[in-house]
Amino acid sequence: MNEEKRKEQRIEKSTQVHFSLQITHADGANEKVTCNNLDMSKGGLRLQMGHSMAVGSIIELAIENDKGQMMLVYAECRWCRQTSDEFLCGVEILDAENSDIQHWLEQMEAHS
Repeated sequence: MNEEKRKEQRIEKSTQVHFSLQITHADGANEKVTCNNLDMSKGGLRLQMGHSMAVGSIIELAIENDKGQMMLVYAECRWCRQTSDEFLCGVEILDAENSDIQHWLEQMEAHS
């Protein structure tokens, strides 16, 4: 993404992120995917993973905060690109009910 389009400062921090992603299986089951977070901001994350993700997909993310507690946030895939043997995907954090969006914003504020 072009730097001029960014709304928030990016924080380079690598953490593991867990979420359920619908991978096409004969039985239509969800497959739990673990990926690495390359950087993050109040508005989103850049993820590195072994699977592609459809643009527009809404995903539920479980992200560990600085205190070792898990935060639940929802995000929308805004872009996904394949590199040599992996995928890089940008997701935008959504202000969703029953999520830990406030904790997410507080954590990001503490890092800026």
